[in-house]
Amino acid sequence: MFYHINELTTLYVSQQGSPTGLGMTPNLSDREAGPMRSLELAFRRVQEMRRGGMRQPVTIQILDECYVVQDTIECPAGTENIVITGARTGTLISGGVPLTGFQEIEKDGLRCFVTDLPKNAVPADLYVDGVRARWTRIPDQGAFEPEDVENRNSDLWAGSQWFIAKEEDLKGLDNIETMTVSFRHFWIDEHTPVAAFDPKTRRVTMKYRSRFSVYYAGTKRRWDNAHRMKYYFENVPRFTGPNQWFFDKKAGKVYYSAANDGQTADSIIAYLPQVKTMLRVRSNNVTIRGLTFSYNSSDYASDDCRNPGTLELLPQVLYASDAQSMSNGSGVVEFVGAANCCVEGCEFSHYGVYGVVGKFGSKRLRVTGNEFFDCGAGGVRLNGGTHYDCPEELTYGCVITDNVIHDIGRRFFAGCGILLMHTYDNEVSHNTIYNTFYSGISVGWVWGYGFNISQNNRIEYNHIHHVGRKKLSDMGAIYMLGRQPGTVIRNNLIHDVESAHYGGWGIYLDEGSSEMTVENNIVYNVTCNCFYLHFGQHNTVRNNIFYEADCSPVRYGDAELTIGAVLTNNILCTKGHPMVERDYGNNESHENLLYDYANAQPVMLHPENGEPVGLPEYQSKMQMEKNSLVADPGFADPEARDFTLAADSPALRMGFRPFSLKGVGARR
Repeated sequence: MFYHINELTTLYVSQQGSPTGLGMTPNLSDREAGPMRSLELAFRRVQEMRRGGMRQPVTIQILDECYVVQDTIECPAGTENIVITGARTGTLISGGVPLTGFQEIEKDGLRCFVTDLPKNAVPADLYVDGVRARWTRIPDQGAFEPEDVENRNSDLWAGSQWFIAKEEDLKGLDNIETMTVSFRHFWIDEHTPVAAFDPKTRRVTMKYRSRFSVYYAGTKRRWDNAHRMKYYFENVPRFTGPNQWFFDKKAGKVYYSAANDGQTADSIIAYLPQVKTMLRVRSNNVTIRGLTFSYNSSDYASDDCRNPGTLELLPQVLYASDAQSMSNGSGVVEFVGAANCCVEGCEFSHYGVYGVVGKFGSKRLRVTGNEFFDCGAGGVRLNGGTHYDCPEELTYGCVITDNVIHDIGRRFFAGCGILLMHTYDNEVSHNTIYNTFYSGISVGWVWGYGFNISQNNRIEYNHIHHVGRKKLSDMGAIYMLGRQPGTVIRNNLIHDVESAHYGGWGIYLDEGSSEMTVENNIVYNVTCNCFYLHFGQHNTVRNNIFYEADCSPVRYGDAELTIGAVLTNNILCTKGHPMVERDYGNNESHENLLYDYANAQPVMLHPENGEPVGLPEYQSKMQMEKNSLVADPGFADPEARDFTLAADSPALRMGFRPFSLKGVGARR
């Protein structure tokens, strides 16, 4: 074979290649010019080319049908202008150790398989025949409640390291010290191995401290009820159904209950993930295209020891959860200090925490046309430096578009579909996000009115639905936090949002949310409110359709001596509920169309203590809804969720501008 270095544009990689292969040809029989044995070698060759002055684009093509990653692959600085792809569509990049040598046994009345646990393995997940196996748990449904906890303090940050289990909940349970404790409360879920168990006192000591208080004082208020610790044990050596697994580290065994009659000891394909981050990119101009990433580990403990709102130091220990959104979770693919990179047309499935993570200094990253599903936590996470950090650590100018993100939070309920923390000038558009247990899109990360580097972000044309699923509280399909001047939330379709105790909101502007525009969105079928402003300043909410919330279309939170939001030219519809939930008069609302499908005249406000407030009183005493109109908006078919307006709709006379969401969601 003859070639010239100036004409070299493709390097071939195969784990079956020769140790001396230069990657010039896909011919495995060529021991010199044939494929290189690893991606690390290919990156090293590209570095050598760049140092030698070779600047042409290079494609690194993976020939293997399945490329197995045993440790994080580093794509170092100096590996610019490359495309990483496969020789076939959907080449699998796997972070799992294949399990073989299964033997069939019967256990707990079920047909099961057992094999050896690989040496030094950290078992956190098991995938069999492309399906996530369920960790055995007790109780199989529902949860236990502790008899007592270490820290009998209901302050949010008063975590505990141990609890006392009730005697009846421990009947028949052995080897508790080999199990994991999982529980959910507030807006997070927590997971920790058991560090020790005292059978005399029934004290369960957790390896990781709970992030929040687990003390429940017995009150019935929704917020207090969210304190309630409801826990279950996992990795219990007892099967209760198909497709379950557990491991016995002392015996060095992995056990699995058959998912169906067709599975045999010789036919099942099982992976035990061991690698957390499969690929870490530190170079500019790197494109990852058309690959499938699967089977990485969800093993996780939080080392974030600061209160994210006040930055106050917390006890310097490992925690069983981050404070919100799995905000420090690792990614299958991570970018660190890299500019102008792209992930396109890939599949991220059956993985541990987040799919793609852009860390400090990730600039102009594009994540487009991918599918994320069966996610341990979430889809895409961006984070960067704040105004206290050096410019090299800032993250900005990223585009997350046309992705389908679904069935997330399969290990960590609190994962978000898309999470943008300290980052600005980004576009999040045309994504389809559904089947989540927490927020669909979350943007911000500064509580209250502190300086927030997150600004000028565009959240538009996203379709977000079936969010929350009654697992966690205090979340929204779109969640915003802190001052974000120039940020726009528009042309999004949001529906079917359900919370556990409180806070299932469509568009949620949380603490300090300010100087944002919310326009041309449709929100319906939510358990709390279509729009909620906790507190903030100078937000514009206009030309939205807020339809049929279980409480009220709109809710305002804390009272302040400033204008929080101006609502104008919106269509607010309800069925027997008040139009507004809580209002202290520090907002403005006018020229909206109001309609209650159950009553001729809508109730505007129903105070927690006091008589309902009708529209005339609301207008005169609170100076709200001036020039607003009570009328049927004339939707084409609201029951079928067709909100097209008739040509003579009174909403048009109120200044409402019709808009179409025909192209909302991922364009595939």
